[in-house]
Amino acid sequence: FNPVVPVVVVSPVRQAVSPVYTENGMLQPGSEVTILSETSGKALTVYGNIGERVHRGQTLVTVEKEVSESLFQLAKMNLENAEKDLSRYNNLAGGEAVTPQQLEAARLKYQDALTQFTVAKKQLENTTIRATVSGVISKRMIEKGSFLIPSLPLFTLSEQEQLIFLMHIPEQEVMKLHSGQETRISIDAFPGEVFTGYVRGISKTPDLAGRYATEVLLRNTDGRLLAGELFLLHNLRRRRIEREGN
Repeated sequence: FNPVVPVVVVSPVRQAVSPVYTENGMLQPGSEVTILSETSGKALTVYGNIGERVHRGQTLVTVEKEVSESLFQLAKMNLENAEKDLSRYNNLAGGEAVTPQQLEAARLKYQDALTQFTVAKKQLENTTIRATVSGVISKRMIEKGSFLIPSLPLFTLSEQEQLIFLMHIPEQEVMKLHSGQETRISIDAFPGEVFTGYVRGISKTPDLAGRYATEVLLRNTDGRLLAGELFLLHNLRRRRIEREGN
């Protein structure tokens, strides 16, 4: 007696194994920029405290500018005079009323005046120190009345729109990863919520413990997440399920 065994035929499905790896870590700013002084003088006003968000181009410090303003006005006047002289010499050169040497001297005088004007203008602009990037003030190293010199650090701005989750993964796990790979990350401050990120880079050289530094990029355009928060990376999805046939 041969009993009939029912058989159900299904289409084959190719499914990549999704490596799962758990790792605790801290969020870091996408980048940090230190704002330096490019001028000398006393700080008249200082805007922004630690933790405040600033935008690119926003004024952070104003510096006394009486000397810079005077030098700028002088350079501007010299440039205007040199420009008039060069124009007059060009007109006279057409009628051979001046020598080529005189015309060349007028051109050099104009070029020198233009250089002096450019330098004076830049020095005057430097008396207003602005944020070069958008971010959050993580360090403030200046107070009103401080005397500034060139290259003196004033603020450190931390980018918050993109955050980096840095983790160190053992060799047997890092072989399963690649740049651009999607990740899922959770945080205690938002229970039950999952944030999606992407592997930005993987070190090719292990540390002394044989683990490889791996960076995961997280978008943070709404500013909900803060650098320094403790995250848990709980799943690395290697690729989507691929189906074959109908």
